[in-house]
Amino acid sequence: MQRSQLEDSDWRVRCNALKALGSLEPAALAQHAGAMVARLEDSQSNVREVALKALAKLEPAALAQHADAVVARLEDSVDGVRGEALSTLSKLEPMTLAQHAGAVVARLEDSHWQVRKMALETMAKLEQTTLAQHAGAVVARLKDSDWRVRVRALDVVNLDAKQRATASTRVYPPPPRRHPPPPPGGRG
Repeated sequence: MQRSQLEDSDWRVRCNALKALGSLEPAALAQHAGAMVARLEDSQSNVREVALKALAKLEPAALAQHADAVVARLEDSVDGVRGEALSTLSKLEPMTLAQHAGAVVARLEDSHWQVRKMALETMAKLEQTTLAQHAGAVVARLKDSDWRVRVRALDVVNLDAKQRATASTRVYPPPPRRHPPPPPGGRG
């Protein structure tokens, strides 16, 4: 694959070039991250989507360097690109993703149900403390007009509850017994 293929006049050639890059090992792929990011501004939405899919294959640390460019695609005019941007962001480490939580939460109000659902799936990758800060926005999706979004919102609410329960048992072990147990077979 030559870099010139990423700038070919035919969008299909650009897509195929990005797919070829996406098949590389993450370390080799990282060398082409700048060229893939440049395709996020392509005039064809198909090219932008394939560029996001290729970027998602980077190691989380390498992807983090380009997170702002991915976040910018959350405002794309095409719902498929917005959804793919959310999917790509979900590959970030939770602490890095937390830096972009506001932009992800904003997509819960997207006009397309698939984007709202993907926003919830991305939010599920957040750590419990960050997710708790946006609990109201997640709970509001329990009344979404699309049943698939409502189901995913319920999953995220339940995930948050499970995380809190697990965290509370780790942080607060059961108190020690104050009285010894009664002797076996006898009265205490």
